Amino acid sequence: MTNRKNAEQIKEDILFKLKDGPSSIKKLSESVESTWATINTYLEELKSKGKVRELLSGGNLRVFVRTDYPVFYGLPLDKEKRNNCVYLISKIIEIWKEKHNDEIPSKTTIQKIAVEIAERNPQFNLPIVRFHYGKVLPIIIEPANISEVVKEYVLEIPKNWRELT
Repeated sequence: MTNRKNAEQIKEDILFKLKDGPSSIKKLSESVESTWATINTYLEELKSKGKVRELLSGGNLRVFVRTDYPVFYGLPLDKEKRNNCVYLISKIIEIWKEKHNDEIPSKTTIQKIAVEIAERNPQFNLPIVRFHYGKVLPIIIEPANISEVVKEYVLEIPKNWRELT
């Protein structure tokens, strides 16, 4: 006899699965082992609470992503690259705050520094994309929320990176 999950467990499972990026209701129902209708219901609830957002809706396909997912537009970014981008941005903010009396840098400043570091250090293998105002890493983070994002999305310190100073 299998134990049935309660609503809270299913919602936690959905959020956990979406930690890796966008997913369709069908894929979520398979990985969470629940019906499409149940997943759809809980996604709508999570959406109303601001925990997920719908990226795509067309025909029978609906794709959702966590609202705290730090990648632009839910772009497919593998775990290592996402980890490394978030880590770099967190280090930039940390160093900036140390040198500027705890001041938080703007997102534009962070991105400019991150792109400069990524271009100077090709061994970091960080993705750079074109956006409205120029080149950026495909990561969007509110600088004031960096510690929560790091807790959620940085799995390890990138290998072979010398300490950024």
